[in-house]
Amino acid sequence: MGYLDGTEENEDILEGTKIPLPVWLIDTLNTDHEMLVETDLPKALTEAVLRHLRASASKVNLQALCPYYFMVAEKLQHMAEGTLPITTGDTIAQAFQDRLKAVLDHTQTRLEEHTSEFVQGLDMVERDILKRGQDASLQVKRWAMRTPARIRRAPALGMGDADVYGRPARGGRQG
Repeated sequence: MGYLDGTEENEDILEGTKIPLPVWLIDTLNTDHEMLVETDLPKALTEAVLRHLRASASKVNLQALCPYYFMVAEKLQHMAEGTLPITTGDTIAQAFQDRLKAVLDHTQTRLEEHTSEFVQGLDMVERDILKRGQDASLQVKRWAMRTPARIRRAPALGMGDADVYGRPARGGRQG
């Protein structure tokens, strides 16, 4: 696996060599039977960042730390099971819950209005929740603003422009 260190000089990687690897590759190299790779926690999961999350989760710019912060944290938590302090998972879960409240509050405003520091600091999971929440909010507003309309039978039922009772629609023909 010498090619993993970026050089082609060695056929093998010496024990203790530090190489930055993507999370998916670490998970692939480590099996239930053999742990080939030992991982150091990324900066995004250090105790300093966790302290900031505990103090004020909504103020931490997760986008700058890791665009997929919560997904990566969950994956690393699973991979490092037993080696991380139990409070790490609790802190991240609490931070997600605290930030989710603010994200849901922002779903009631238009997407163009989201230039605030908080919204710019959302990770991709939170941004997806924000977008979906805004879409749902817009759909509810459209539904609430609807004008009364006569329910019409679907054209596939062969009733032409008739309403659901078989009566011709206004100005339409039955057929």
